[in-house]
Amino acid sequence: MLRWLAWSWAVIFTIVPGNARLQPVRINGSFSVYSEAYGQQGLRFNRRPGQQLGAQGQLTLIIGGQLTLPFSFYLSTDDVGYQLPFNQFGVSPRWRWVQLHAGYFSTRLTELTLRDARLLGGGFALTPGPFRLAFVQGLTQRAVPADTLRDQPPLLRQTLTALQIGVGQEEGWHFWLTGLRAKDTPDLEAYETYGLAPQDNLVLSTAFGLAPLPGRLQLKTEVAASVYTPDVLAGALDFNRAFQQLQDLFGSLVALRVGSRVDVAVSSALIIRPARSFQLQLQSRYVGPGFRSLGAIQLENDILDLLVAPRILTRSVQVAARFGVRRNNLAGSRLSTRRRGLAAINATFLFSSAFSVAAEFTNFGVRLARRIDTLTVSNISRQFGLTPTLRLQSGAWLHTITLSARYQQANERYVGLAQSRLTRNQDLMVSHSLTFPQRHTLTSSLSWNRSLFDSLQTTVLNWNESLTLQWGRTRATLSVGLQRSQAQFADTGFIGRFNLSIPAGSGGQFQLRLNLRSYRYGQVRLDSRGYTEGTAYLGYSYRF
Repeated sequence: MLRWLAWSWAVIFTIVPGNARLQPVRINGSFSVYSEAYGQQGLRFNRRPGQQLGAQGQLTLIIGGQLTLPFSFYLSTDDVGYQLPFNQFGVSPRWRWVQLHAGYFSTRLTELTLRDARLLGGGFALTPGPFRLAFVQGLTQRAVPADTLRDQPPLLRQTLTALQIGVGQEEGWHFWLTGLRAKDTPDLEAYETYGLAPQDNLVLSTAFGLAPLPGRLQLKTEVAASVYTPDVLAGALDFNRAFQQLQDLFGSLVALRVGSRVDVAVSSALIIRPARSFQLQLQSRYVGPGFRSLGAIQLENDILDLLVAPRILTRSVQVAARFGVRRNNLAGSRLSTRRRGLAAINATFLFSSAFSVAAEFTNFGVRLARRIDTLTVSNISRQFGLTPTLRLQSGAWLHTITLSARYQQANERYVGLAQSRLTRNQDLMVSHSLTFPQRHTLTSSLSWNRSLFDSLQTTVLNWNESLTLQWGRTRATLSVGLQRSQAQFADTGFIGRFNLSIPAGSGGQFQLRLNLRSYRYGQVRLDSRGYTEGTAYLGYSYRF
């Protein structure tokens, strides 16, 4: 990390001209320090540490109006980080077409290569004119020994390196070439004790886009190929002479072992904007069953997605919809093929400044072509929602009344059952908020939920009252709530919260938060009739 910081500052003072350094420096950002205490009675284990101290902040230096240096940090006595430490520090300076990274950072190159991994290391992105050159290298996972108390297996040290070159911008025409290499450091003890095998991954990608009508029509496509080895310690593949040169070529880039998989992925999107108020997006994505990128952790494989997403945005109507299908078992290697359908519509209608209605509908269905390798035949869930809102103003008094109704239904069919299982969930909520002339606010809400599954019925009733008082920059909020749930037995709960914010100078602020939760069971559980827990938070924050 220190090497990357030193390298970043050296590059900064090399590329920034002297007149930019002599111009005034502007600083903005914020930081906060806090202390939190927790206590409980009636629980077998504490849900969180008894006492915790921490600090966090963001700082941005702007030099000459051109060079931007953002810093961020988060420190805590409860360092519960697992894959990466919880306490992190990073800086990502930018000057015109130069972007640098050092410390902890996240960046995105393409959808199929690097998009959601967080790194400890450094890198840069150079975008002079239409050209682009980006490079990142760092640690994506630290080596962590097994934690038997938390029942957590060990982790292997994993490093990632990525390089991207190309021309053009993502929202217009572009052509990018991207390469990514990620690998684990082997640990024989973890391998023999826990079966934790080190991975090796190479991904090569070509992304290109066309914008024949800028702002109106755009096409984006990415084609990627990956070589993924789930176990570097497995035996080597036995290539004959005809493929020996191929083995030598790939062997210098990524380990080829028993179990290595080579596959491709393709992602395309067509965006049509015939008018400012209307947009239509067509998306397709194919990710082969053997495709894997350790820089795109949440990317699913063995899927074929087709999606249509229209959107209408006007002053009185806002509608966003998605219709699509997904299919797996692309290589025909499984006994069953799963097909999923999706239809989702979210709409908001503004009839006037005083009355609006929000509506939603979702239909998600999963069907299996065969019944050999699973007990599930189909699962179809639907959700309907309607939320009208009424605003009435009389002078400086403002009343806001909201009614929300939601219905969910899931229909599941299983092998061996003549009838399907039906799960239903109903929600009703009504709230009233009164804003006083002095900016004080009183909010009352009542919600009811009922869930039905076979012969089991659960009902939950919640009532909450909240009062917010504000004098200048001083703000105090007191809220209390009661909860009653009825299944086989009736459980009751009480929740109380108090928040106080007091200004301290031009940019400082003290914060006090008290939370209390008490729950009583209708039946003795784990030798307890209930529990009580509370937290107290005291912090100071400053913005500049």
